[in-house]
Amino acid sequence: MIDHYRPDYGALNCPMLCRLRGPLAPDSLHTAVQELSTRHDALRTTFSGWGRRLTQHVHPHSELQVREVDLSQRPDPEAALWESVAEDLATRVDPQVWPTRATLWRLGPRDHVFSLTAHHLVSDAWSCGVLFNDLRRLYAAHTGNGTPPEPPRVQYPEFTLAQQELLDGDGLQRHRAYWQRRLEGAELPAIPRGATAATDTNGMGTGVAAHPLPAHVAEALRTLASSKRSTPFAAMLAVYYELLRRRTGQSDMAVASLFANRPRRELHDTVGFLANMVVLRTQLPTRGSFLDLLRATHATVIGAFTYQEMPYQLLPANTISIGRARADDVVFQMVSDPGHRASAAGVEFELLVPEQIGSRFAFELTLVPQGRGLRAVLFHRRDWVSPQWAEEFVAQYVSLAGALAATPEAPLASVGQ
Repeated sequence: MIDHYRPDYGALNCPMLCRLRGPLAPDSLHTAVQELSTRHDALRTTFSGWGRRLTQHVHPHSELQVREVDLSQRPDPEAALWESVAEDLATRVDPQVWPTRATLWRLGPRDHVFSLTAHHLVSDAWSCGVLFNDLRRLYAAHTGNGTPPEPPRVQYPEFTLAQQELLDGDGLQRHRAYWQRRLEGAELPAIPRGATAATDTNGMGTGVAAHPLPAHVAEALRTLASSKRSTPFAAMLAVYYELLRRRTGQSDMAVASLFANRPRRELHDTVGFLANMVVLRTQLPTRGSFLDLLRATHATVIGAFTYQEMPYQLLPANTISIGRARADDVVFQMVSDPGHRASAAGVEFELLVPEQIGSRFAFELTLVPQGRGLRAVLFHRRDWVSPQWAEEFVAQYVSLAGALAATPEAPLASVGQ
């Protein structure tokens, strides 16, 4: 629907963007990109039709070509790079023609940036990590400095057929029952809008506010989560819950997230759109400490992980009381670190997480790796909240994370006030 009604919109782009430092052999990279497209069926899949007549066509051969852009003679190659990257990521990929495009920017003889931008119908965040590792190993193999990766154990069309069989039968009945029990009576966070919303004519454009989460704070939350047999995702989500409670006054909190939906090991090297949206509902303790909130959040995350094969969209329409809102209006994401740096044939490959891609959600907080720390990025619709409100929200998230990490046993109401 987004593709149909917003044909100029790039939020359905899913880029695998990486920096290449060292003596790059462009011909070997081009060959590696072609082989990357050959080894993953999803990257050769185009679509036709509409609605129930939507059909996928898996092409036998890759038609992907790498576009090269030389920025080395520009006065400021780095600034020119990010201007060009932003333009590329905002340009829609047409999955009826070809589901991917590839670009190589040259900043200097030993400095390049490569992007493989796929339509979200054929890729997701986990897939970007798979593609990054495959590209690096294929490049090494084609320069005579390594062996190519093993073929994927499951191709995306095989996964989709298995999912269809599961949905056609009663295989997800237990999942459906869990989510109906878990979400019955839930309400979405009522983000304060109106007086704070932008009054310009940008309409549904996406604003971005971002702040670094210092390494010592990120490490403290990781250590705290590990000591309680929880995860960094649950700890960062718990901070988000607490900040939303302070902004909305709600203690029954439901926010959406995209889970990888790869519970079986054989799916770990599959490229495609496997991710499912889940709604993470937690009853925040009215009294108690951050540790109490972390325990409640951890239980929510574990349940969602166990039952992630049932996408929220297939639950009955009245599962959550949302009125005119959307269940994915308020979103939390945390980008995992699959090993963002690795070398191949003397070239360092660094996976980048671009903020220029924007978001198709109204209010999304995403945490992305930044060295040993993290970067908190808030994507927001401009007609929801103002840039100043968004900046304050992200800054408060970072500040609250530090305070909660430092005093996890103190009463929540007394922390960061």
